[in-house]
Amino acid sequence: MQLFPGRNAYLLVLIVAVVDAIWLAFSNVSFAGSELVLLSVQVVFVIVLSTVIERRTFSSPTMERLSGRLVHFMQGIAFLLAAWVSLRILNQASMWFDLPYTDRLLIHWDGFLPVDWHSYFRFVQLNPGVQLVLDYSYTSLSMVSFVGFVLLVWIGDMKRARYFMETFMVVALVCTAIGVFLPAKGAVATYFGDVSSIAHFKTVPGVYAIDALNQMRSGLPHTLHIGAMPGLTVFPSFHTAAGIVLAISFWRTSFFPAVLAYTVVMIAATPVFGAHYFIDLIAGTIVACLICAAFAFMPFYKGLFARRDAEEDWEPAREGAVSF
Repeated sequence: MQLFPGRNAYLLVLIVAVVDAIWLAFSNVSFAGSELVLLSVQVVFVIVLSTVIERRTFSSPTMERLSGRLVHFMQGIAFLLAAWVSLRILNQASMWFDLPYTDRLLIHWDGFLPVDWHSYFRFVQLNPGVQLVLDYSYTSLSMVSFVGFVLLVWIGDMKRARYFMETFMVVALVCTAIGVFLPAKGAVATYFGDVSSIAHFKTVPGVYAIDALNQMRSGLPHTLHIGAMPGLTVFPSFHTAAGIVLAISFWRTSFFPAVLAYTVVMIAATPVFGAHYFIDLIAGTIVACLICAAFAFMPFYKGLFARRDAEEDWEPAREGAVSF
């Protein structure tokens, strides 16, 4: 059986899951057992079903091609489910160590940049239209990333879909690893202290992860739930890094302008709605660009971003494009 995006990608997820399991076994944090069982059943079911479809023979070339894309789509969904939960648990574990907050250091680094966080925050605060667009763009990253994956599979560009999934996961791992040593509360909580005084927002931005962060660092026993594990890494900004990965994955396709526009707006939202310092955005951009470049130079992805005409954008070398 061939697995998409590849056996090495699944192996990486397995390694992260093992690290998660060891941490859960030796910490006073637990994971909701019923949710874990349900997730495992879903992943196994999707993989088994994709295998059944893969082994079927279709008389029509069109159906054969569509079934191949369906198999890749289903296996990709299984991978994304397992990877997302594993990475989220790892991100929670990364803040289990009660290291000193580094907000002062990040503020110091921000001082070298020609942009003022407070002025930017006030601009967003006093412009409801801008605020609405930025808020939606920030909270929609997971959905847009998923749609991006679906779109790449739909047009049959399996190498790009695989590139997107692999770089996305590695970027998440690197951001989490760096964030272990630079824990931070974020710009909103640090600058304002009493966030209840912040006006002109439907809900106070940038503090959605504070309770989870405090709970994790407190050492008190608690249970993690799939739908309640916010990202806890401030530096580097994973939202920024993920947006860069998404845009690069669509480079030299007809969808790139739209994806780039979304990425720019979403990154513009991170200082306020993600409570990031501007230095976090720079660090996230550097991490994403380095990892994307490293993958692009791998033999498997050689020529992936070479210029193609409009017709080839929709008809790249589909069949046999993904080797294992």
